[in-house]
Amino acid sequence: MASSAVSSTTLHVITTRVDFSCGPNLLILGLAGAAGLYHKPQSQQDVVRLIRRAVVDHGVRALDTAPWYGCGKSEMDLGAAIIDVASTHPELVQARSSSNNGGAPDNSGIIQIFTKVGRVTVKKSVVSSPDTMAQIAHRLHVPLEVFAERVKVALTRDTCYFPHPKTNEFVCVEVATAAGVEDSWASSSERLGPLAASLVRSLRLHDADTDSLIHEATTPIFGALAALPQLGPNASNGASLGLNVPSVALQYLHHQDRLENGAVNHHNNFSSVMIAGSWNLLDQSALPLLQECETRGVQVHLAGVFAAGYLWGGSCYRYARVEGGNKEGDDLIRRRDEWSALATQFNVSLPCVALQFALFPRCAHAEFSTTACVRATVSMCCKEGFAQQRGCSSTATVALVVIREMKHAFLLRHEKFLLQVVVLFDSLIELR
Repeated sequence: MASSAVSSTTLHVITTRVDFSCGPNLLILGLAGAAGLYHKPQSQQDVVRLIRRAVVDHGVRALDTAPWYGCGKSEMDLGAAIIDVASTHPELVQARSSSNNGGAPDNSGIIQIFTKVGRVTVKKSVVSSPDTMAQIAHRLHVPLEVFAERVKVALTRDTCYFPHPKTNEFVCVEVATAAGVEDSWASSSERLGPLAASLVRSLRLHDADTDSLIHEATTPIFGALAALPQLGPNASNGASLGLNVPSVALQYLHHQDRLENGAVNHHNNFSSVMIAGSWNLLDQSALPLLQECETRGVQVHLAGVFAAGYLWGGSCYRYARVEGGNKEGDDLIRRRDEWSALATQFNVSLPCVALQFALFPRCAHAEFSTTACVRATVSMCCKEGFAQQRGCSSTATVALVVIREMKHAFLLRHEKFLLQVVVLFDSLIELR
């Protein structure tokens, strides 16, 4: 495995974005929250309404789901929502022929869906039988003892995705083999339905971040990475990753490299990477991943740009409630309050600062889970929204100045990136 795909002389470079007029093109509606992340799961009717508002009213075109979200419920709800949107806005689900491209389909402006593989959904009654469990493990190319342990964990672990009557008879079991991701995509296609399945842009390898799953995924011929590049829509659009650990995402990216004549050759089998909770005002651990993806031309879809809502008045961070009285909780509260005070000093909202920071790298897109958040973010992403909020005509100045001031408060942890940001902000401020 290549130790690095980027030379040390280019590793510090990130191409920056200072024009946020792209608006909803930078946004992704994530459906984990609707399936029960941090909140009670929503009814299908509410999810359909959520998606309609995001897509029709606010112009969002990218939607992210997974079998893990409600053990299949999220994909079924999304399928129903796509049918609902198509009934009044068929242009959002149908590719047009392009006169500029020899009559080839033009997919610009239509809905794009991202779903995930890496877990198989099986009935609890099926895996309760030792014989049928052995048959499934054999079919998925997973050792029986390993599969049995994963089933046990899946049945007993506490999860932020609450059970639902529609899917409570199923359990999601981690499997990162080629056969496993193929099985996962086949099941997802059925839950989504033919219309929504036709809109799937890319399949993400989801949460395969333990040593066992990484080994399983990278095993030649039988591993998930052997099948993922050609699986379903990935054959045309490139595969994707959906992870919580930036270093693991880097490991998968490097795994796809091949040495030719002593030089690293990048095989861009990945068109995007979704990373959660590691690029925001409280955590910048995804910086090396962003740099690598910028070099490779890979989009980074950022979940948690508001730190799971903690930077927008919420009480949770990294899948748990933030409470004082301990070192970690006190540190989070202190840093959020210091960022908030700094934003207030410049008469700008903390979410506005958080959004501009998250979208600073050109490869970055941001994922959100509620209509209110999408609506406010679309407003902030547009020049008019930024200008109205800050009472100024400049698109990027005030919130950038706020982030520039963090060098005095030591609120950002990466010194190299901090230096680059400050230099750029200095030049922007001089220009204005």
